[in-house]
Amino acid sequence: MSENLKQKIEESDIKPWFADEILISANIKARKNKKGIEKEGSVRLLFLSMTTKGPIAEVVLSRFTAEKLAITLKDSLEKLDKELRNKKLPKQQKIIESTGKEKPGYMG
Repeated sequence: MSENLKQKIEESDIKPWFADEILISANIKARKNKKGIEKEGSVRLLFLSMTTKGPIAEVVLSRFTAEKLAITLKDSLEKLDKELRNKKLPKQQKIIESTGKEKPGYMG
């Protein structure tokens, strides 16, 4: 991950939500043209909270991004399973310290 992207993620004001259910659908659009039928597809993810009994987020992914998500989720779950089976305490996460070079955020 690039340093610029890491910095933007750290500075983001996006708040995490806990989803305990998910609905997934594959959507296909097709149209006829002179060469035949042209199709494109996407995957729609609807995250739900059973506490509030409602949707908390909806994300639409291209086929390529959905495939990358499936691979990344598989890898992450394998790492998580390995760590959960391990009897040692997990290492503490490294705390990012300020270097003083960052611009202060808006406080108004």
